[in-house]
Amino acid sequence: MLVGHDIQKQGQPGDAPPGVPDHQQGEWTDHRPLVAIIDDEPRILDVLQRALTSFQTAAFAGAQPFLSWLEDHEPDVVVCDLIMPGMSGMELHRRIEQSRPELARRFLFVTGGGFTPEARKFIWRHTGDVLSKPLSIQELAEAIRVRSSIRHRAG
Repeated sequence: MLVGHDIQKQGQPGDAPPGVPDHQQGEWTDHRPLVAIIDDEPRILDVLQRALTSFQTAAFAGAQPFLSWLEDHEPDVVVCDLIMPGMSGMELHRRIEQSRPELARRFLFVTGGGFTPEARKFIWRHTGDVLSKPLSIQELAEAIRVRSSIRHRAG
């Protein structure tokens, strides 16, 4: 499991399609959508990285490490736990809405319940963007594909 500033790289040198360099500026060349996963539970980060093999993944144990990474990276989709210690997923989303509204539209939220009144309002406003734990990997992967297509249609 890679947590923090590392992108999970699947494959080996020589696995790139013909004509595509194996290595470019220190990272594997990979055309799969890049998904940032933010969750305070290490087990969830590990399971999601292992299950989402159709995507590149970068995992973060909280909002602050993600924000640092975001200074130099542009994920296609962000999968974010709603309730976390420190900065919650709701707070992170509000911050991203102000600074990068196009990225805010590509957030998916996951939650295990335990809603505060604020979280209930947030979920009500973002109904199609919230998935409940335990997650269906197929449902999550499809939601990621849809969010990823938003970026590729816009840019």
